[in-house]
Amino acid sequence: MKLIKITLLIAAAALVAGCSGVNMNQFKQPKQTAKVVATTSFRPDAANPAECGEPYDNNDLYPNVTEYFDSYGNPLLKIWSHPDGTPFIYARFYYSNYAYGQLEKVVKYQPGQKKPQVAQFTRSESGAVTGISETIILPDQVFEKKEVVKETPAKETTTTETKTTVTEKKPLDGDKVQISYETERKDQVREVGTKVVDQKTGTVTMHSETQIDKGQMRREFGKKYEYTPDGKVARIVSTERDLTRYYSWEYDDHGNWTLYSYYTEPDDGKPYTQAKQYTYNERGDWTRCDTQVNGTPEAIVLRTFEYIDKQ
Repeated sequence: MKLIKITLLIAAAALVAGCSGVNMNQFKQPKQTAKVVATTSFRPDAANPAECGEPYDNNDLYPNVTEYFDSYGNPLLKIWSHPDGTPFIYARFYYSNYAYGQLEKVVKYQPGQKKPQVAQFTRSESGAVTGISETIILPDQVFEKKEVVKETPAKETTTTETKTTVTEKKPLDGDKVQISYETERKDQVREVGTKVVDQKTGTVTMHSETQIDKGQMRREFGKKYEYTPDGKVARIVSTERDLTRYYSWEYDDHGNWTLYSYYTEPDDGKPYTQAKQYTYNERGDWTRCDTQVNGTPEAIVLRTFEYIDKQ
């Protein structure tokens, strides 16, 4: 009955959203779907932390979401929902090559908006994702911030609706490339920075930038990234002014991170750790995650699976 209720609510929201001119067909279950995963978060029960308590609607790490994957494990569609099943955001992923799952773009839509928001991705020659129109730094991947550009043949630079960028590339040892850029934003703030990118993986290993506003330095920062042998983020060191922030992750044999820690220098007296314990089904997918923050139980996350075998 719960599945039927959620389906009806999604259908109702799709009908309403369709009246705003949005093509809701793109947010229906894709025909390439091979697996459907439904995630629900709960607060631990006060009397027994090992049992589920109240729904945890705003769990940033594991929100209530239904995900659709193809046979290669690539995400096709996500529907975020409130505890009662009412969707509040959709994300539809597109691929240029289903066999290799090369990401082209993602369309996000929130009911009530007139049109979806589109984020563009760029790839290296090897197919690795190297750029996205918004900054995303996750334990398993780092995307560089990049605007969607339009070529301007009459000029040596590329332009967007918000800024103009001039970029230079310099090969480095170890199959890396140093990218130096200077950006003039629409608000007249100038960004001058450098990135070092591993061309084999497309990952950023160093990023420094200075922002200048009307001749005065507004902000200056530097970041260094370290990765595990299989390409997951192991450590980030971020320096800005007199403060250095340290982020680190540990992973299990399935690739899920089991421990995250954060602290600053000078010491702010507020070290942060988050630990996770996973339970798996017979197919190797995790079905439960117990999360602790600074040693205190914070959330219990449950996942149910529907496996669709293609004939």
